[in-house]
Amino acid sequence: NSMVRSSLPERDTACLHPDIEEAMLKWLKTRSSPAFLLIGSPGVGKTTLVYRVCKQAQYWIQEFNASHTRTGSSFRQTIMPLLIETGVSKWIHPETPNGRAILLDEMDGLSQGEKGGLQELLDYLKSKRNFSEDCPLILICNVLEGRIMQQLLKYCCVHYVSMPKREKLIEFFKKCSQTIKSIQHKNQTSF
Repeated sequence: NSMVRSSLPERDTACLHPDIEEAMLKWLKTRSSPAFLLIGSPGVGKTTLVYRVCKQAQYWIQEFNASHTRTGSSFRQTIMPLLIETGVSKWIHPETPNGRAILLDEMDGLSQGEKGGLQELLDYLKSKRNFSEDCPLILICNVLEGRIMQQLLKYCCVHYVSMPKREKLIEFFKKCSQTIKSIQHKNQTSF
């Protein structure tokens, strides 16, 4: 099913945005707002950050690309039941006892040719539910365009993600080159 990606392939990722990771871990514990929203240009590491943090917090991720949930009915039929029915999701993976987190990536896609999906999402966020009993809902977008997207801000814990700081990238690339060197060394010694 191309719509759902349940976890990135296992690999080590670097902590490139420590303050945002910390804020997200805190939000997963407290659920101080109905959803967590990351905004930033493509390629700054938003999706990777979400997978890193959820793994640390022992959640598994069910990821949807917003283009699949653009209509109001698809949001109602696909996403809502997953958010609200948390029970079974906790038994699926013993290493993620907190169950499922829902990630809606490329939220910008929801606002293009708006077909009710965003309004359904907003209605959910505005509802007086006890959100801490629902699955965590994480939203990612590149830009915030349109009236409904602007309204979403009120109901989300919002973080803007920019390119990682230079020293974080240097640290990351040093780690990468050390890994590559050790792999090359292993390959040389195995002949």
